Amino acid sequence: MDPDALHSSPVMMTGVKYHSQDEKSEYLYQTVEQKPSAPVSQSAEGQSSAQRESLWKRTSLLFISLWIITLISLITTLGLYYTQSFVVQREVQEQQRNSSTHNTELQKQLGEKEQENSQLQKQLGEKEQEKSQLQKQLEGKEKENSQLQKQLGEKEQENSQMQKQLREKEQEISQLQKQLEGKEKEKSQLQKQLGGKEQKNSQLQKQLGGKEQENSQLQKQLEDKEQENSQLQKQLGEKEQEKSQLQKQLEGKEKENSQGGMESSLNQ
Repeated sequence: MDPDALHSSPVMMTGVKYHSQDEKSEYLYQTVEQKPSAPVSQSAEGQSSAQRESLWKRTSLLFISLWIITLISLITTLGLYYTQSFVVQREVQEQQRNSSTHNTELQKQLGEKEQENSQLQKQLGEKEQEKSQLQKQLEGKEKENSQLQKQLGEKEQENSQMQKQLREKEQEISQLQKQLEGKEKEKSQLQKQLGGKEQKNSQLQKQLGGKEQENSQLQKQLEDKEQENSQLQKQLGEKEQEKSQLQKQLEGKEKENSQGGMESSLNQ
C-alpha cells in the first residue's frame, strides 16, 4: 500500500472517510444522537425513570465519543508517524544507492522516528488507562445517583401520603364549616371561627401551590447532571422539613376539628 495514498486519504476504523477532525466529531455526535431512546411509559413515574435513563445514556455516550475521538486522533497521528518512518526508510535506500556517506545520519533519523513511535505507543496506553479510570468513576457516580434518586422517590411518596391526609382533613373542616354556617344567626362567635378557618384554608392553598413549585424545581434540578448529587442531598433535607411541617399542620387540623366538635356539642 502506498504511504502517500494513506496520508492523502485518511480513513477511520469504521470505514467512513473524513477530511478533518471536525467531520469526525460531527459524525460521532450524530451517531450518539441517532441512538434509540428508551420507551416511554404511560405513568408519570415511568416517564421520569425513562428520562433519567435517557440522560444517563446520552452522557455515557458523550464521554465514550470524546474518548473515541481522542483515540482516533492518536491512531491517526501514529499512522502518520509510521508513514513518515516508511518514507525515511525509502530515502535511506535511495541514498545508499547514491552515496554511502549518509548512512550514519539516516540511521540516526530512523532511530529517532522509532523512538517517537515508541513514545506514541506509550501515550496510547496511558490514554487507555485514563479511559478505564474515568469509566470506573462514572459507574460510581451512577450508583450514587441511583441511591439518591431512590431516597428522593421515597420522600416524594411520603409527601404524597401526607398531602392526601391533609386533603381528608380539609374535607372534614369543610363539613364542620357547613355545620357552623347553619348556626350563623345564633352563634356570632362561631362566625368569627369560620372566618379564621377560611383564612387557614387560604394559607393551606398557598402552601400547596408552593409545594407544586418545589416539585417542578426538583424535576428541573434532576435534569442537571453536574449538580445532581449536591442538589439531591439538599432536596432530601427540604423534604424532611416539609414532612415535619405537614405533620404539624395535620396535628393542628386535628386539634381544630376536635375543638370545633366540642364547641358544636356544647352549643347544642
